[in-house]
Amino acid sequence: VLADAVRTEGLFSIDLVSARVPLADAQQSQIVGRLTIEQARIAPGPLAQEFIQLGRQIEALLRRRSPPVAGTPSDRALMTLDNQTVEFQMVDGRVYHRGLEMTIDGGVRVRTSGWVGADQTLAILAEIPIQDRWIRDEPLLEGLRNQSLRIPIGGTLSRPQVDARALAQISEQLVGGAVRGAVRGAITNELDKQLEKLLRRR
Repeated sequence: VLADAVRTEGLFSIDLVSARVPLADAQQSQIVGRLTIEQARIAPGPLAQEFIQLGRQIEALLRRRSPPVAGTPSDRALMTLDNQTVEFQMVDGRVYHRGLEMTIDGGVRVRTSGWVGADQTLAILAEIPIQDRWIRDEPLLEGLRNQSLRIPIGGTLSRPQVDARALAQISEQLVGGAVRGAVRGAITNELDKQLEKLLRRR
């Protein structure tokens, strides 16, 4: 999330549990550790910008507003990472993590899990908890209370790509009409299938 960030403020520390680094090929290192973050603020780079755009799109869909145009500059947008510890592991040239939490200006929260490769490829799952204020005036969306939407992100650090099919399906289901229990279950099941494919470990 810090890759190519315009500006970063905060404190970060790493506690290594174990590390095995082959001198002949450092990309095949096996490393286990914890990243501790003390309330960082980020002016977004490409990957962080994707999270900001995604969060705003989801909020707009649920509040029946026109989603922001993809690629619109948001230089003044800030992303906050509250105090937290995130476990990570590097294996087979990929750094895996789970449970990194961030807040976009405006209060949209995003949780991420997945991996980033030494070659800068990535497979990240962005999870956006649905906030009560988004569905307060939408009785048909009441079934989404306390739920989260999950969106896979692939591509590379410099050119991240949201899974357009997943986002289009959410848009169609939420904007299209009544979101009841059966429909909500269909959305969740389909996104979980995409997550399993995207984050399949060797």
